[in-house]
Amino acid sequence: MIWATVAATFLTSLQAQADFDLKCYLKDNCNGNSSRSSNNPSMGTQVKINPSAVPTEAGYGLEGLFYKDQVDVALIRGTGRVGAAISPSNSEETFFGPPGFENTQDLYDRKRLADKYPSQKYTLAAAMSVIDKRGSGLSSFNLKLGAMVKYNKLTQGFTTGLGLNGILGPITFGGSLYSDQTQLNDPYVGDAIKTQFNYHVKTYNVGLFLTSIVLDYSHISLQVEDDPSMAEVTLLTASLLIDRFIVTVAQRTEDSQRLSYNYDTKQLETKYTKQEYFGGVQYRVTKNVMVGAFYNYYLLHEGSLSMTLFF
Repeated sequence: MIWATVAATFLTSLQAQADFDLKCYLKDNCNGNSSRSSNNPSMGTQVKINPSAVPTEAGYGLEGLFYKDQVDVALIRGTGRVGAAISPSNSEETFFGPPGFENTQDLYDRKRLADKYPSQKYTLAAAMSVIDKRGSGLSSFNLKLGAMVKYNKLTQGFTTGLGLNGILGPITFGGSLYSDQTQLNDPYVGDAIKTQFNYHVKTYNVGLFLTSIVLDYSHISLQVEDDPSMAEVTLLTASLLIDRFIVTVAQRTEDSQRLSYNYDTKQLETKYTKQEYFGGVQYRVTKNVMVGAFYNYYLLHEGSLSMTLFF
């Protein structure tokens, strides 16, 4: 397999000339007015799930995720209290995102060829710090609110969402609610017949920051309109700070009616509960550069590389 992922990510906790602090990156609370809504290693992906994850610290950032011949990008700008992000890519079918929609044959071909889920959306998200109370222990509290708009180029429709996240001492928490949509072509006649799916996504998470360790529990539920079935994703994530390294491991459990691809038999199979695992190591090279390696970020059992820049 040809594999490569290069990421340039705005680190939300830092000013351009400040020394890079890995603890700030993990907890995302160096300046007291920001809090990460989960342990997702990609801020660009996270802001498409919870808009309150958009950084508010003053500065610019650019994230690019490259896999094979495709690239996912996100541009981020913070002013000090308000932040905004824009991205022309999806969060679906990433380890920390919701499941995607696709025909059975498309799912089989994509998994067999280890192709990333195709991008079809543009997301504009914004966040604002509304409470910033500094102190020690549980006396420290900050809260951010966020909103986003998504445009789907297949349906040519707009959807919206809201989110919040915060920190209470060592406890992190967050949640979001947004509407979304997609469109599938008929598997037999192609785009002559198109079916649109409208759905709603709810997320929540709670985490704990213990000096050099971040533990996080996240839950994502996806409900299609006029469909009684529901897809649910549970994520357990742990990040460990060791000198200049950040080591992240995670378990993803998806409960859904979607078929599962068996990488041993190379076939699709009926499996309601599907488990996947993620591993990542990031290393601080300089105060402006971090590099890393990920496993299974795109749920393809693929290896990928990362590079993080902040300014």
